[in-house]
Amino acid sequence: PVFQIQSEMDVDSQPDTSKATDSNKIRYWEVAGASHSDQYMLNGLYAVSTRPPASCEKPASRMPFYRAQNAVYSHLVKWAKQGTLPPTAPRLKRSALLNKIQRDTHGNALGGLRLPEIDVPIATYGIDNTTTGSTAFLDLFACITSGSTTPFIASKLLTLYPTRSDYYNAYKAAADRALAAGYLLPADHAKALQEASVAAIPR
Repeated sequence: PVFQIQSEMDVDSQPDTSKATDSNKIRYWEVAGASHSDQYMLNGLYAVSTRPPASCEKPASRMPFYRAQNAVYSHLVKWAKQGTLPPTAPRLKRSALLNKIQRDTHGNALGGLRLPEIDVPIATYGIDNTTTGSTAFLDLFACITSGSTTPFIASKLLTLYPTRSDYYNAYKAAADRALAAGYLLPADHAKALQEASVAAIPR
């Protein structure tokens, strides 16, 4: 069996990969809002690197792609050992004219595998970034591939989520859907809810 998981950034730069067809031997997921690397990956790299962190124009993406990746590993083991077929996932929505990824009013991608961070957003998760400091290859690569996170301003957050409970309840419902669909493992679901409980919601 072959399980291919792609970030939104990778699909945007290589749209032909979206032509992959799910079958009894192939599964293909596209994770909305995710970048090639992200803050989670950078944290791990910088923890063992002797290089100082790259100076980027925008904060790196905080879309937790690794959680969908954890689910992939779990499904792949069961698929290979027991023949249990993994769940399928929707593809990112594209325009009919130029085949571009479509976006909602927040600037986030439509369609695709949707983690709760993009279904109940507190930021725009972009796939564009660049360095503001060193132009060395490794620094450019770190910034360009890490995507971006643009947090919503307080007034927008209050419009979307008048109280912290409103946000948490909506987030939990989205996380529960992702868990039921097989896109989150139970441990990552629990971690996601814990993070949501302390998210930067104004009140």
